[in-house]
Amino acid sequence: MKYLRNKRGQSILCLILSALLVWMLLPLGNLPQAQLRDPIGNDPLPPMDELQLGEGDQSIPETVPSTEPMESQPLETKPNDQQETRPPETQPEETKNPDETQPDTGDGDEGQEDGLQGEEGGETENLDLALVMNWYRYGSQKTTIVCGPSQTVTKGLNTAQLLNDQLKYDFTFTGSQKQGWSVASVQVKAGDGAWTDAATSGSISIELPEGGSRAYTFQVQCKSESAEASFTFVLNCAHSVDLELELSWQEKDGGSDSLSCIPNDTAAKTVKSRDLTEHVFLYTPTVIGSAADQAQIIRGSYTTDSGDSGELSAHGGTMVLKPGAKYDMTFEVSFDGMILYFHFIIDYTEAADVSLSFTWMEKGSIPRTLRCMPDRKAETEVRSNQLSAGAVKYELELTGEDAANARILNISYTSQSGGGKLEKSGAIPMSLPQGASENVYTVLVSVLVNGQQLKFEILMHYTMDVSLQMTYTMKDGQKRTVVCENGKTRTAEPIYDDELENGLLAYEMKLTGSAGEGMEITAVQCYQSGSGRTVKLEGKDSVVLLLKNGKTGENTFTVAAESGETEYTFTINIPYKHRGEKNVKIHSSLRDGQTIINGTEVNLSVSAWTEDGSGSIVGYIPAYGTDTKLIVTFDGEIIKYISTSGNASEYILHPKNPDVGDSNEHTLHIYAEDAYGNYGEMTIKLKGQRNQSGQKTGTATIYVDMTVVGLGIVDSVRYDVLADEPISYSIAKAVFGMDLGEPYGAAKDTLGWKARYTGTLDAGFYLQSLTPGIVGKGLDGSAWNQYGSNEEEILSAIDARFGKGTGLATLWRCYYRNGLNKSGTSGGTYGEFDYTSGSGWLFSLDGVYYPGLSMCQYSLEDGDVLTLRYSLAYGWDVGGGTQGYGNTAGYCVTALNGSYTINHRMETVEQSDGSLVYQCHCCGLIEACAHQNTVYNDLGDGSHIKFCNDCRTMIGDPEEHIWDQQEHSHTCTACGSSEEHRWKEVEGSNTATCTEGGMRTKLCTICSKVVEEEAPPRGHSLGSRWNHTKNEHYQKCSVCQEIIPESKGSHRYEYHAGDDDWYCTVCDAGHDWDYCGNSDLTVKSADCTRIVYHCSDCGLDLTKNGSFPEHHRYENGFCTCCGAPDPNYNPPTDPEPTEPEPTEPPVTEPPVTEPPVTEPPETESPTDPTRKNRRKEHES
Repeated sequence: MKYLRNKRGQSILCLILSALLVWMLLPLGNLPQAQLRDPIGNDPLPPMDELQLGEGDQSIPETVPSTEPMESQPLETKPNDQQETRPPETQPEETKNPDETQPDTGDGDEGQEDGLQGEEGGETENLDLALVMNWYRYGSQKTTIVCGPSQTVTKGLNTAQLLNDQLKYDFTFTGSQKQGWSVASVQVKAGDGAWTDAATSGSISIELPEGGSRAYTFQVQCKSESAEASFTFVLNCAHSVDLELELSWQEKDGGSDSLSCIPNDTAAKTVKSRDLTEHVFLYTPTVIGSAADQAQIIRGSYTTDSGDSGELSAHGGTMVLKPGAKYDMTFEVSFDGMILYFHFIIDYTEAADVSLSFTWMEKGSIPRTLRCMPDRKAETEVRSNQLSAGAVKYELELTGEDAANARILNISYTSQSGGGKLEKSGAIPMSLPQGASENVYTVLVSVLVNGQQLKFEILMHYTMDVSLQMTYTMKDGQKRTVVCENGKTRTAEPIYDDELENGLLAYEMKLTGSAGEGMEITAVQCYQSGSGRTVKLEGKDSVVLLLKNGKTGENTFTVAAESGETEYTFTINIPYKHRGEKNVKIHSSLRDGQTIINGTEVNLSVSAWTEDGSGSIVGYIPAYGTDTKLIVTFDGEIIKYISTSGNASEYILHPKNPDVGDSNEHTLHIYAEDAYGNYGEMTIKLKGQRNQSGQKTGTATIYVDMTVVGLGIVDSVRYDVLADEPISYSIAKAVFGMDLGEPYGAAKDTLGWKARYTGTLDAGFYLQSLTPGIVGKGLDGSAWNQYGSNEEEILSAIDARFGKGTGLATLWRCYYRNGLNKSGTSGGTYGEFDYTSGSGWLFSLDGVYYPGLSMCQYSLEDGDVLTLRYSLAYGWDVGGGTQGYGNTAGYCVTALNGSYTINHRMETVEQSDGSLVYQCHCCGLIEACAHQNTVYNDLGDGSHIKFCNDCRTMIGDPEEHIWDQQEHSHTCTACGSSEEHRWKEVEGSNTATCTEGGMRTKLCTICSKVVEEEAPPRGHSLGSRWNHTKNEHYQKCSVCQEIIPESKGSHRYEYHAGDDDWYCTVCDAGHDWDYCGNSDLTVKSADCTRIVYHCSDCGLDLTKNGSFPEHHRYENGFCTCCGAPDPNYNPPTDPEPTEPEPTEPPVTEPPVTEPPVTEPPETESPTDPTRKNRRKEHES
């Protein structure tokens, strides 16, 4: 009977009696009542259970929940000068609107619920992932069903909506972790028949027994690189008349929404006030389905949960909806001599007009903005080349009409690399986990506005512009993958020598990422610390890993890649370790079987060391070692070390209490490994004992906020949190100054205020008043009429008292316009019914405004913030509120923590003289412009902004273009901006090979339009590596590995004196090193500057340039090749002249002449030219 005392129970009872009365009277009408011959439709609706807080699943469905107020601190009733109903005996509270729902996921058939949805089919994976089964009505109209991992979802299917009884279907994934998932197999069974394999997309024939129905079950197995999941879809197939009623309505943004219902059934949906214009519900009912032309809507009607009722037009019309009301709309349709009934439940909720603007800076300077609506997600992709210093700089801002009245409660982020708290602006460092190609960063923002707590979710899918993926296989067949970003170094998980066959690592490298298309690996080399040498390799190759002096050997792969003129570098280090003996010793300060106290900090000290055969300590293993490991896990979680003390590492454990009982068991595991691979491990079982009442478990902060009376935060105190102590005890000690005796005692610091409360500290505790001893600012007196005889006079008096437009003036305007009774004050004491009929104390706990239970039903935890906040309007003025009390016009101001946030809600009001003014619906303030003549102006950066032509001001914040896609361009539907598509090939879509053409998919990077087109052959791609044989060298295509004929050629050997070998200048092959050796060379020709050898093995001539004195060719004292003088040359000498014997001169004696003396010419010998010897180290 308790259920029938509330409005909901009475409403349901009335509906049942009304339905019974209609059923009894219908046979008297002209048309018979009948049910469709639908075995599914004939099933009765399941019973409705009233949910209580803390029971069952905490998610709120998109149907109407219980509207019973939650129990909280009570407010007593008191006579006053206005007729006003007090709320139930509850403390004013702020909670999420119980009717506030999560965004529509699109699962199901327009809200129709058939059978079980989300039924457990096994252990649910902790994944933000769902599988969507798309089936197509009439072969083309897509309808979706959504199922979570390891779950079963059941839906009804009318085979009259199939084309030739063929169920066409396919599967897609949704959720932030959908990347990398694929459908592995699909099995189908009809009824209780056998499972048969089915395609991942296609169609199956639906066969029904005569006049009956049959369930078709799809079991879908899916997988990613690291996980597997199963999904089960059950389709209850039956044949009935293809007839539905669709109720559609217009939304504020110019779009529309709709809800469909099958005959004699009910469909429900939540409509939020922000989606409608001035609460106007412009609806149109339409009969749909193949039998629609045989049906006609006769009439419609509606009722509300508050008792209102009225008629609905069969052709559509308008209604003004009341926030918080639930509308039951019924339409009667004539079909085949029958009357069919279609019921629609519209749950209309008050929703704040606020959105979240998330602006992140590309490369630290280019702004990119995401818009997120309440309880929705906004997603974007971020690539590594868009980061600044490895992080995303961001800024958060609230926008919309209610933004000024909203405040951010909490900002945090999560990712596969970790998470933490965030501020309104800052930077989020981004990275990829080991082996991952994507990391999803989720930013969660909690906002308080007009008594509602809203959630916003920003998803950033972080990938690399280009990444190198290196995959290798262990001896046991296990595959490991390392992913490295461009320009970074990635250290892989160590490989032990017992995991490979003789240390041989076979690997394969490939480039991934959005910019990886058309790139090629140009060089691979591996530096091995074990040998100190660098080995040249290929992208797909093998290498023997090396240890370094028995310790960890570093094998560092440096990979170069090119795309046009852009170069990329990747560095992957694979540590190679020896698997040593299990001779590492571990000592723990905690002993096996020891008892520890849950809910407290437990200190742990760990020492680990290696011993030799004689038991002597070789060395200690610290937690911060580079070649060593010391890993401590507690109940499955890795614990970070805090500090060191000598050779020991210090940790702090936080054991948790059991859900049931007073004791539980904890597992402590310690693993230690030295630089030589020697290891040891220890497992300790600890007995956890529930912490004893009165034990300190942390520290909290308690504030007192009295902003509504102009005092702001009056005082605060730090408080020691004790185990099992209710908040009522904490308030009594920290605020009242009470000593409660054992086990809780007194607080170290206290405010020492006088106070009154009802109930006890253990049950029914309700804070009535506090006396801080200071006087606030408020309207004195016990009646409004002492400030004026009408609204205009009273509002003017308020403005005169506090100052027009101030926070306090706006507050008191709202108090008056919302119908609160005026009451007197008590000096420096502030309690319930002081100032107004809606005054009282509320409390918020760690950002929850305001808990729905009494303070004696909560306990503080370490780090909590408890706020005692005074309200004059049932909590509406401080961000909370009790539905149905003190809120008839609304509040455009919130008073919190010493500040006032004002956000007027302007509307057009016609005065008695016919003129129009723009007045705040809440406080009555008048402004000049209503912003009716507006346009959208293009800002030229991919966004537009609303602009008022009347007052020549911009309204709101920039919004991204809404694109209408055409064949060659896209146009914004708001501002008219148009531009050509910017095409980009979708990664992995090109099916062309090196020699044959294919198909590819192109995506416009601006408007996301997708087209498919033919793709030409890619052509061969030359790598940087040359292959060689004894006689020639050649290159292979880096894609298909075919030999490129044009690259073939004979070796071009060049001699290098440093190695005394010949190397090919093209492929770097060594004649002696790689193939023939140099011991059997024969000299083909020689001179003093070069020797030409002939190799009988490969048939090539080898030239050795240099200085070879033994091969000088001298002529006339000089070498005919280089001009060097012959050191053994003796030039020929001339004979000495002889004197003639004297003779008698003739009569005339001729003159005596001497022959001229001639000297041989001086010749300068040429010097040896200087020659540079090229030395090249041949690397192996």
